[in-house]
Amino acid sequence: MSYEIKLKRLCQKGTPAKLIQRFIDENRQSLCILDYNGEKLLGDNPETNRYPIEIEAGKIVGWVCGKENEALFLAAFIGYMAQKELESKLLAQETLNKYKELTLLYELGEKIADCIDIDQLAQLTLTEAQFLMPSGKELQLGVLLVGEAVGHLSICAGQGDLFKVGALFSIDCITQQVLGSGNSEIVNDVQQDFRFQLSAGALNQVQAMLCTPIKTRDNIFGVLSVVSQMPINFSAAEAKVLNLLASQVAIAIGRVHLIHERVAQERHQESLELSKSIQMSMLPTAFP
Repeated sequence: MSYEIKLKRLCQKGTPAKLIQRFIDENRQSLCILDYNGEKLLGDNPETNRYPIEIEAGKIVGWVCGKENEALFLAAFIGYMAQKELESKLLAQETLNKYKELTLLYELGEKIADCIDIDQLAQLTLTEAQFLMPSGKELQLGVLLVGEAVGHLSICAGQGDLFKVGALFSIDCITQQVLGSGNSEIVNDVQQDFRFQLSAGALNQVQAMLCTPIKTRDNIFGVLSVVSQMPINFSAAEAKVLNLLASQVAIAIGRVHLIHERVAQERHQESLELSKSIQMSMLPTAFP
């Protein structure tokens, strides 16, 4: 968020701006409001001491110039109003994020309702993850599922050289921790992470990584991994929405496994019944 822009708007529009201007007009001493870079927003520009306008426990967003008592009072008032506006904006953003999450859940539910193929689900996950990640970044994404190969995951869907569909992905210590703990990991400096140094796996050229588990309450099927070979800072908000995506797909994968198990059981039962029928037909016929 651009605090300088918010401060300018606060000082020049709305009720707070009117109160600030009235205080400046009625004060006998010259007062001036500057943004963080020293550009004048309101008032005269006297050659006096600057007093900081602060929000969020010490974050300086601008300055008030003037006589100490009046300047400190005005700086405190502007800081209070700026903090309230910031909190209002953050609340609105949180509400919007919740709406987006609910919309994502609804849309995913529609898309995966009739999907009973693991590879199709993996590709769907990849497509949705690409849409949720920031554009303009050279990211590689992979849907990696647990298989029979020890120390490796199976790449069921992928984008980028690191995630080639059908290949095996060598598990690094960061991915292993995600699989073990069931918690997402954001690592914005992979090369310096101690887990990378313990076992780099397939991450030798990776600079930043966001890895979230594909899990239900009872099972972890794999991970959804997003990596960058260029410096980038993944955010907690991005991890949250990817985790939401992965959790919904995990439920679908669990349903597919359950369907396959039931089909296998039914076929096994049919095989037993057929075998029993053949054995019965081979018994000698009893004559009186």
